[in-house]
Amino acid sequence: INPNDNDVLINGNDGGANVSFNGGESWSTQANQPTAQFYRVITDARFPYHVYGGQQDNSTVCIASRTRRGGIGERDWYRVAGGESAFLAFAPADPRLVYGGVYQGIVSELDIETGESRSVMAYPELGLGMQPRDQKYRFNWNAPLVASPQDPSLLYHAAQVVLRSNDRGVTWTEISPDLTRNEIERQGPGGAPITNEGAGGEIYNTISYLACSPHEAGTLWAGSDDGLVHVTLDGGTSWQNVTPPAIGEALINCIDVSPHDPAKAWLAGTRYKSGDDTPHAFVTEDHGQSWKRRAEGIPDGAFVRAVREDPVREGLVYAGTEFGAFVSFDGGRRWQSLQQNLPTVPITDLTIRDGDLVAATQGRAFWILDDVGPLRALDAEIAHADLHLFAPRAAIRMGGGGWRSAPRGAGQNPPPGGVFHY
Repeated sequence: INPNDNDVLINGNDGGANVSFNGGESWSTQANQPTAQFYRVITDARFPYHVYGGQQDNSTVCIASRTRRGGIGERDWYRVAGGESAFLAFAPADPRLVYGGVYQGIVSELDIETGESRSVMAYPELGLGMQPRDQKYRFNWNAPLVASPQDPSLLYHAAQVVLRSNDRGVTWTEISPDLTRNEIERQGPGGAPITNEGAGGEIYNTISYLACSPHEAGTLWAGSDDGLVHVTLDGGTSWQNVTPPAIGEALINCIDVSPHDPAKAWLAGTRYKSGDDTPHAFVTEDHGQSWKRRAEGIPDGAFVRAVREDPVREGLVYAGTEFGAFVSFDGGRRWQSLQQNLPTVPITDLTIRDGDLVAATQGRAFWILDDVGPLRALDAEIAHADLHLFAPRAAIRMGGGGWRSAPRGAGQNPPPGGVFHY
Protein backbone atom coordinates (compact mmCIF):
# COMPACT_ATOMS: atom_id res chain seq x y z
CA ILE A 1 0.00 0.00 0.00
CA ASN A 2 1.41 3.38 -0.99
CA PRO A 3 1.85 5.25 2.33
CA ASN A 4 1.12 8.55 0.59
CA ASP A 5 -1.93 7.38 -1.37
CA ASN A 6 -3.75 4.28 -0.17
CA ASP A 7 -5.62 3.97 -3.47
CA VAL A 8 -2.32 2.79 -5.00
CA LEU A 9 -1.80 -0.91 -4.28
CA ILE A 10 0.62 -3.58 -5.46
CA ASN A 11 -0.23 -7.26 -4.99
CA GLY A 12 2.63 -9.77 -5.30
CA ASN A 13 1.70 -13.42 -5.83
CA ASP A 14 2.81 -16.69 -7.40
CA GLY A 15 2.10 -15.39 -10.89
CA GLY A 16 3.80 -12.02 -10.66
CA ALA A 17 2.43 -8.63 -9.56
CA ASN A 18 -0.67 -6.53 -10.13
CA VAL A 19 -1.13 -2.78 -9.63
CA SER A 20 -4.28 -0.88 -8.74
CA PHE A 21 -4.70 2.89 -8.76
CA ASN A 22 -8.28 2.87 -7.48
CA GLY A 23 -8.17 1.04 -4.19
CA GLY A 24 -8.57 -2.40 -5.74
CA GLU A 25 -11.59 -1.81 -7.96
CA SER A 26 -9.48 -2.83 -10.97
CA TRP A 27 -6.00 -4.27 -11.39
CA SER A 28 -3.34 -4.39 -14.09
CA THR A 29 -2.73 -7.63 -15.98
CA GLN A 30 -0.07 -10.26 -15.31
CA ALA A 31 0.14 -11.18 -18.99
CA ASN A 32 2.93 -8.64 -19.49
CA GLN A 33 5.32 -10.31 -17.03
CA PRO A 34 7.69 -13.24 -17.69
CA THR A 35 7.59 -14.19 -14.01
CA ALA A 36 6.93 -17.93 -13.98
CA GLN A 37 8.36 -19.97 -11.08
CA PHE A 38 9.55 -23.32 -12.42
CA TYR A 39 10.44 -26.29 -10.22
CA ARG A 40 12.23 -28.36 -12.88
CA VAL A 41 13.21 -28.27 -16.54
CA ILE A 42 13.37 -31.04 -19.14
CA THR A 43 13.74 -30.89 -22.92
CA ASP A 44 12.90 -33.22 -25.78
CA ALA A 45 15.02 -34.14 -28.80
CA ARG A 46 12.93 -32.59 -31.56
CA PHE A 47 14.03 -29.70 -33.74
CA PRO A 48 13.62 -27.18 -32.44
CA TYR A 49 13.76 -28.79 -29.04
CA HIS A 50 10.90 -28.01 -26.66
CA VAL A 51 11.27 -26.96 -23.02
CA TYR A 52 8.92 -28.31 -20.33
CA GLY A 53 8.29 -27.44 -16.69
CA GLY A 54 5.77 -27.13 -13.87
CA GLN A 55 4.99 -23.69 -12.43
CA GLN A 56 4.34 -22.89 -8.78
CA ASP A 57 0.58 -22.58 -8.22
CA ASN A 58 -0.07 -22.90 -11.95
CA SER A 59 -0.02 -25.48 -14.72
CA THR A 60 2.73 -27.39 -16.44
CA VAL A 61 3.71 -25.86 -19.75
CA CYS A 62 5.83 -26.52 -22.82
CA ILE A 63 7.33 -24.17 -25.38
CA ALA A 64 9.55 -24.47 -28.44
CA SER A 65 13.05 -23.10 -28.00
CA ARG A 66 12.69 -21.06 -31.20
CA THR A 67 10.02 -20.10 -33.71
CA ARG A 68 9.78 -18.98 -37.33
CA ARG A 69 8.42 -15.62 -36.25
CA GLY A 70 10.39 -12.70 -34.89
CA GLY A 71 10.44 -14.05 -31.36
CA ILE A 72 8.94 -16.40 -28.80
CA GLY A 73 5.76 -15.02 -27.25
CA GLU A 74 2.87 -15.82 -24.97
CA ARG A 75 0.90 -17.71 -27.60
CA ASP A 76 3.74 -20.22 -28.07
CA TRP A 77 3.05 -21.86 -24.67
CA TYR A 78 0.86 -24.95 -24.35
CA ARG A 79 -0.07 -27.13 -21.42
CA VAL A 80 1.16 -30.67 -20.84
CA ALA A 81 0.60 -33.37 -18.21
CA GLY A 82 0.62 -32.96 -14.45
CA GLY A 83 0.43 -29.83 -12.34
CA GLU A 84 2.40 -27.16 -10.58
CA SER A 85 5.13 -29.15 -8.82
CA ALA A 86 5.62 -31.65 -11.61
CA PHE A 87 8.52 -33.70 -12.73
CA LEU A 88 7.82 -34.56 -16.38
CA ALA A 89 8.82 -37.70 -18.29
CA PHE A 90 8.56 -38.85 -21.91
CA ALA A 91 10.48 -40.41 -24.77
CA PRO A 92 12.74 -37.51 -25.89
CA ALA A 93 12.66 -38.47 -29.57
CA ASP A 94 8.89 -38.97 -29.65
CA PRO A 95 7.23 -37.05 -26.81
CA ARG A 96 3.65 -37.69 -27.85
CA LEU A 97 2.85 -39.28 -24.46
CA VAL A 98 3.85 -36.96 -21.63
CA TYR A 99 3.73 -38.05 -17.98
CA GLY A 100 3.49 -35.41 -15.29
CA GLY A 101 3.21 -35.46 -11.54
CA VAL A 102 1.98 -33.11 -8.86
CA TYR A 103 1.58 -33.24 -5.09
CA GLN A 104 0.15 -36.27 -3.22
CA GLY A 105 1.50 -38.66 -5.86
CA ILE A 106 -0.94 -37.58 -8.55
CA VAL A 107 0.41 -38.58 -11.99
CA SER A 108 -1.30 -38.21 -15.36
CA GLU A 109 -0.56 -39.23 -18.93
CA LEU A 110 -1.37 -36.76 -21.70
CA ASP A 111 -1.54 -37.65 -25.38
CA ILE A 112 -0.32 -34.44 -27.00
CA GLU A 113 -1.81 -35.34 -30.38
CA THR A 114 -5.36 -36.09 -29.20
CA GLY A 115 -5.52 -34.05 -26.00
CA GLU A 116 -6.74 -37.10 -24.06
CA SER A 117 -5.55 -37.45 -20.48
CA ARG A 118 -5.81 -40.20 -17.88
CA SER A 119 -4.75 -40.71 -14.28
CA VAL A 120 -1.90 -43.14 -13.67
CA MET A 121 -1.45 -42.69 -9.91
CA ALA A 122 0.47 -45.47 -8.23
CA TYR A 123 -2.09 -45.61 -5.41
CA PRO A 124 -5.34 -43.78 -6.27
CA GLU A 125 -6.01 -42.17 -2.92
CA LEU A 126 -5.94 -38.43 -2.36
CA GLY A 127 -4.46 -37.92 1.09
CA LEU A 128 -5.51 -34.31 1.59
CA GLY A 129 -5.55 -33.65 5.32
CA MET A 130 -4.24 -37.11 6.20
CA GLN A 131 -1.21 -37.44 8.42
CA PRO A 132 1.74 -38.69 6.35
CA ARG A 133 2.36 -41.55 8.79
CA ASP A 134 -1.09 -42.91 7.89
CA GLN A 135 -0.57 -42.82 4.12
CA LYS A 136 0.51 -45.86 2.15
CA TYR A 137 2.96 -43.71 0.20
CA ARG A 138 4.62 -40.49 1.40
CA PHE A 139 5.19 -38.37 -1.70
CA ASN A 140 7.38 -35.29 -1.81
CA TRP A 141 5.69 -32.11 -3.01
CA ASN A 142 8.08 -32.35 -5.99
CA ALA A 143 7.95 -36.14 -6.31
CA PRO A 144 10.44 -37.63 -8.82
CA LEU A 145 9.19 -39.10 -12.10
CA VAL A 146 11.70 -40.18 -14.76
CA ALA A 147 11.83 -42.34 -17.89
CA SER A 148 14.64 -44.82 -18.46
CA PRO A 149 17.16 -43.49 -21.03
CA GLN A 150 17.55 -46.97 -22.49
CA ASP A 151 13.79 -47.68 -22.66
CA PRO A 152 11.60 -44.58 -22.24
CA SER A 153 8.50 -46.76 -21.85
CA LEU A 154 9.92 -47.76 -18.46
CA LEU A 155 8.89 -45.20 -15.84
CA TYR A 156 10.25 -44.65 -12.33
CA HIS A 157 8.38 -42.77 -9.63
CA ALA A 158 9.15 -42.37 -5.94
CA ALA A 159 7.49 -41.86 -2.57
CA GLN A 160 9.43 -43.26 0.38
CA VAL A 161 10.06 -46.24 -1.91
CA VAL A 162 10.95 -46.40 -5.61
CA LEU A 163 8.14 -47.47 -7.95
CA ARG A 164 8.46 -48.82 -11.50
CA SER A 165 5.94 -49.20 -14.30
CA ASN A 166 6.41 -50.81 -17.72
CA ASP A 167 2.78 -50.52 -18.87
CA ARG A 168 2.24 -46.74 -19.08
CA GLY A 169 1.36 -46.43 -15.42
CA VAL A 170 -1.45 -48.98 -15.36
CA THR A 171 0.44 -50.86 -12.65
CA TRP A 172 3.35 -49.90 -10.41
CA THR A 173 5.77 -52.21 -8.61
CA GLU A 174 7.83 -51.35 -5.54
CA ILE A 175 11.50 -52.01 -6.28
CA SER A 176 13.08 -50.72 -3.07
CA PRO A 177 12.61 -50.66 0.68
CA ASP A 178 12.00 -47.35 2.44
CA LEU A 179 15.02 -45.26 1.43
CA THR A 180 14.42 -42.46 3.96
CA ARG A 181 15.07 -42.09 7.69
CA ASN A 182 11.39 -42.97 8.30
CA GLU A 183 11.04 -40.94 11.51
CA ILE A 184 7.45 -41.59 12.56
CA GLU A 185 7.45 -38.67 14.99
CA ARG A 186 8.14 -36.32 12.07
CA GLN A 187 5.28 -37.56 9.91
CA GLY A 188 2.43 -35.70 11.57
CA PRO A 189 0.26 -32.80 10.36
CA GLY A 190 2.10 -30.14 8.40
CA GLY A 191 2.14 -26.76 10.11
CA ALA A 192 0.23 -27.88 13.20
CA PRO A 193 -0.86 -26.93 15.81
CA ILE A 194 -1.91 -23.64 14.17
CA THR A 195 -3.10 -24.67 10.70
CA ASN A 196 -2.59 -28.03 9.01
CA GLU A 197 -1.05 -27.67 5.53
CA GLY A 198 -3.14 -30.47 4.09
CA ALA A 199 -2.04 -30.46 0.43
CA GLY A 200 1.25 -32.24 1.06
CA GLY A 201 3.80 -29.44 0.94
CA GLU A 202 5.29 -30.43 4.30
CA ILE A 203 5.33 -34.23 4.01
CA TYR A 204 8.76 -35.39 5.22
CA ASN A 205 10.89 -38.56 4.93
CA THR A 206 10.34 -38.78 1.17
CA ILE A 207 12.51 -39.52 -1.87
CA SER A 208 13.16 -36.16 -3.52
CA TYR A 209 15.26 -37.15 -6.54
CA LEU A 210 15.80 -40.06 -8.92
CA ALA A 211 18.49 -40.33 -11.59
CA CYS A 212 18.88 -43.09 -14.17
CA SER A 213 22.33 -43.85 -15.52
CA PRO A 214 22.65 -43.04 -19.24
CA HIS A 215 25.32 -45.78 -19.45
CA GLU A 216 23.90 -48.74 -17.55
CA ALA A 217 20.31 -49.93 -17.70
CA GLY A 218 19.19 -50.77 -14.19
CA THR A 219 21.54 -48.36 -12.43
CA LEU A 220 19.38 -45.93 -10.51
CA TRP A 221 20.22 -43.29 -7.90
CA ALA A 222 17.79 -42.06 -5.23
CA GLY A 223 18.15 -39.10 -2.87
CA SER A 224 15.81 -38.22 -0.01
CA ASP A 225 14.66 -34.97 1.57
CA ASP A 226 16.28 -36.05 4.84
CA GLY A 227 19.78 -36.46 3.44
CA LEU A 228 20.15 -40.08 2.34
CA VAL A 229 21.56 -41.28 -1.00
CA HIS A 230 21.12 -44.83 -2.32
CA VAL A 231 22.14 -46.55 -5.54
CA THR A 232 21.15 -49.81 -7.19
CA LEU A 233 23.20 -51.44 -9.95
CA ASP A 234 20.76 -54.26 -10.64
CA GLY A 235 17.40 -52.65 -11.31
CA GLY A 236 16.35 -52.47 -7.68
CA THR A 237 17.14 -56.00 -6.54
CA SER A 238 19.65 -54.59 -4.04
CA TRP A 239 20.33 -51.04 -2.83
CA GLN A 240 23.41 -49.53 -1.18
CA ASN A 241 23.40 -46.55 1.17
CA VAL A 242 26.10 -44.28 -0.30
CA THR A 243 25.28 -41.06 1.57
CA PRO A 244 28.16 -38.54 1.66
CA PRO A 245 29.20 -38.32 5.32
CA ALA A 246 29.43 -34.51 5.19
CA ILE A 247 25.98 -33.81 3.74
CA GLY A 248 24.00 -34.08 6.96
CA GLU A 249 20.22 -33.85 7.05
CA ALA A 250 19.81 -32.14 3.69
CA LEU A 251 17.30 -32.08 0.87
CA ILE A 252 18.95 -34.02 -1.98
CA ASN A 253 17.79 -31.82 -4.82
CA CYS A 254 19.84 -33.13 -7.75
CA ILE A 255 21.93 -36.17 -8.73
CA ASP A 256 23.63 -36.08 -12.13
CA VAL A 257 25.37 -39.15 -13.53
CA SER A 258 28.39 -38.04 -15.53
CA PRO A 259 27.93 -38.51 -19.30
CA HIS A 260 31.62 -39.53 -19.45
CA ASP A 261 31.99 -42.12 -16.66
CA PRO A 262 29.31 -44.55 -15.41
CA ALA A 263 30.83 -44.59 -11.90
CA LYS A 264 30.88 -40.81 -11.60
CA ALA A 265 27.97 -38.74 -10.28
CA TRP A 266 27.37 -35.21 -9.03
CA LEU A 267 25.15 -34.32 -6.11
CA ALA A 268 23.58 -31.08 -4.89
CA GLY A 269 21.93 -30.80 -1.49
CA THR A 270 20.34 -27.88 0.34
CA ARG A 271 20.00 -27.21 4.06
CA TYR A 272 18.42 -23.75 3.89
CA LYS A 273 15.26 -25.04 5.58
CA SER A 274 17.43 -25.65 8.63
CA GLY A 275 18.93 -22.16 8.45
CA ASP A 276 22.12 -23.29 6.70
CA ASP A 277 22.79 -21.50 3.40
CA THR A 278 26.16 -23.19 2.79
CA PRO A 279 26.61 -24.39 -0.81
CA HIS A 280 26.82 -28.18 -0.91
CA ALA A 281 28.08 -29.90 -4.08
CA PHE A 282 29.77 -33.30 -4.15
CA VAL A 283 31.20 -35.70 -6.71
CA THR A 284 31.89 -39.44 -6.61
CA GLU A 285 33.92 -41.51 -9.06
CA ASP A 286 33.15 -44.94 -7.59
CA HIS A 287 29.36 -45.25 -7.52
CA GLY A 288 29.15 -43.40 -4.22
CA GLN A 289 31.71 -45.36 -2.21
CA SER A 290 33.57 -42.09 -1.60
CA TRP A 291 32.71 -38.43 -2.16
CA LYS A 292 34.61 -35.16 -2.53
CA ARG A 293 33.13 -31.76 -1.76
CA ARG A 294 33.28 -29.44 -4.76
CA ALA A 295 31.98 -25.97 -3.86
CA GLU A 296 35.08 -23.72 -3.75
CA GLY A 297 34.27 -20.35 -5.29
CA ILE A 298 30.51 -20.48 -4.75
CA PRO A 299 29.82 -17.84 -2.08
CA ASP A 300 28.07 -18.55 1.19
CA GLY A 301 24.35 -18.03 0.82
CA ALA A 302 24.32 -19.29 -2.77
CA PHE A 303 23.19 -22.78 -1.82
CA VAL A 304 23.30 -25.19 -4.73
CA ARG A 305 20.12 -26.65 -6.21
CA ALA A 306 21.46 -28.33 -9.37
CA VAL A 307 24.78 -29.54 -10.83
CA ARG A 308 25.20 -30.81 -14.41
CA GLU A 309 28.33 -31.97 -16.22
CA ASP A 310 28.77 -31.00 -19.85
CA PRO A 311 28.20 -33.96 -22.22
CA VAL A 312 31.07 -32.96 -24.54
CA ARG A 313 33.87 -31.68 -22.31
CA GLU A 314 34.55 -33.75 -19.20
CA GLY A 315 35.19 -31.60 -16.15
CA LEU A 316 33.13 -28.68 -17.46
CA VAL A 317 30.37 -28.41 -14.88
CA TYR A 318 27.45 -26.04 -14.40
CA ALA A 319 25.74 -25.18 -11.11
CA GLY A 320 22.39 -23.56 -10.43
CA THR A 321 22.31 -21.75 -7.11
CA GLU A 322 20.11 -19.44 -5.06
CA PHE A 323 21.96 -16.45 -6.56
CA GLY A 324 22.32 -17.58 -10.18
CA ALA A 325 24.58 -19.67 -12.42
CA PHE A 326 28.17 -20.80 -11.89
CA VAL A 327 30.63 -22.74 -14.04
CA SER A 328 33.74 -24.81 -13.33
CA PHE A 329 36.36 -25.82 -15.90
CA ASP A 330 38.28 -28.20 -13.62
CA GLY A 331 35.76 -30.68 -12.32
CA GLY A 332 34.29 -28.45 -9.64
CA ARG A 333 37.55 -27.60 -7.88
CA ARG A 334 37.04 -23.89 -8.62
CA TRP A 335 33.79 -22.16 -9.55
CA GLN A 336 33.14 -18.77 -11.09
CA SER A 337 30.05 -16.81 -12.01
CA LEU A 338 28.29 -17.53 -15.32
CA GLN A 339 25.72 -14.80 -14.79
CA GLN A 340 26.20 -12.58 -17.86
CA ASN A 341 22.80 -10.88 -18.34
CA LEU A 342 20.90 -13.52 -16.38
CA PRO A 343 18.98 -11.80 -13.56
CA THR A 344 20.04 -12.57 -10.01
CA VAL A 345 17.45 -15.24 -9.40
CA PRO A 346 17.27 -18.72 -7.87
CA ILE A 347 18.00 -21.43 -10.44
CA THR A 348 16.00 -24.52 -9.57
CA ASP A 349 17.23 -26.84 -12.32
CA LEU A 350 19.55 -27.07 -15.34
CA THR A 351 19.71 -29.24 -18.44
CA ILE A 352 21.79 -29.28 -21.62
CA ARG A 353 20.34 -29.83 -25.09
CA ASP A 354 21.92 -29.37 -28.54
CA GLY A 355 24.80 -27.36 -27.11
CA ASP A 356 22.54 -25.00 -25.14
CA LEU A 357 22.33 -24.64 -21.37
CA VAL A 358 18.71 -24.38 -20.23
CA ALA A 359 17.81 -23.04 -16.79
CA ALA A 360 14.59 -23.13 -14.78
CA THR A 361 14.31 -20.16 -12.45
CA GLN A 362 12.13 -19.28 -9.50
CA GLY A 363 10.58 -16.06 -10.72
CA ARG A 364 12.07 -15.36 -14.17
CA ALA A 365 10.76 -18.36 -16.14
CA PHE A 366 13.13 -20.25 -18.48
CA TRP A 367 16.48 -18.89 -19.68
CA ILE A 368 18.70 -20.43 -22.37
CA LEU A 369 22.42 -19.83 -22.82
CA ASP A 370 22.80 -20.32 -26.57
CA ASP A 371 25.81 -22.38 -27.66
CA VAL A 372 28.20 -23.32 -24.85
CA GLY A 373 30.83 -24.09 -27.54
CA PRO A 374 33.14 -21.27 -26.36
CA LEU A 375 33.03 -22.67 -22.81
CA ARG A 376 33.91 -26.11 -24.15
CA ALA A 377 36.86 -24.69 -26.08
CA LEU A 378 38.18 -22.36 -23.39
CA ASP A 379 41.59 -23.26 -21.95
CA ALA A 380 44.47 -21.41 -20.26
CA GLU A 381 46.04 -20.37 -23.55
CA ILE A 382 42.81 -18.89 -24.88
CA ALA A 383 42.01 -17.25 -21.54
CA HIS A 384 45.34 -15.38 -21.55
CA ALA A 385 45.36 -14.47 -25.24
CA ASP A 386 44.74 -10.87 -26.29
CA LEU A 387 42.29 -12.07 -28.91
CA HIS A 388 40.77 -15.38 -29.89
CA LEU A 389 38.21 -16.19 -32.57
CA PHE A 390 35.95 -19.07 -31.58
CA ALA A 391 34.59 -21.30 -34.32
CA PRO A 392 30.81 -20.85 -34.47
CA ARG A 393 28.62 -23.89 -34.59
CA ALA A 394 26.49 -24.65 -37.63
CA ALA A 395 23.55 -22.25 -37.90
CA ILE A 396 20.05 -23.08 -39.06
CA ARG A 397 17.78 -20.34 -40.31
CA MET A 398 14.07 -20.76 -39.67
CA GLY A 399 11.91 -18.79 -42.08
CA GLY A 400 8.24 -18.45 -42.83
CA GLY A 401 5.32 -17.05 -40.87
CA GLY A 402 2.28 -18.19 -39.01
CA TRP A 403 3.94 -21.33 -37.70
CA ARG A 404 2.80 -22.41 -34.24
CA SER A 405 4.86 -24.49 -31.85
CA ALA A 406 1.86 -26.06 -30.12
CA PRO A 407 0.69 -29.39 -31.58
CA ARG A 408 -2.91 -30.43 -32.11
CA GLY A 409 -4.90 -31.00 -28.95
CA ALA A 410 -2.44 -29.09 -26.80
CA GLY A 411 -5.07 -26.82 -25.28
CA GLN A 412 -5.96 -23.16 -25.47
CA ASN A 413 -5.19 -19.97 -23.57
CA PRO A 414 -1.73 -20.85 -22.24
CA PRO A 415 -0.52 -18.95 -19.18
CA PRO A 416 2.02 -16.14 -19.51
CA GLY A 417 5.72 -16.83 -19.14
CA GLY A 418 8.90 -16.47 -21.12
CA VAL A 419 11.94 -18.11 -22.63
CA PHE A 420 15.00 -15.89 -22.87
CA HIS A 421 18.21 -16.55 -24.78
CA TYR A 422 21.34 -14.89 -23.40
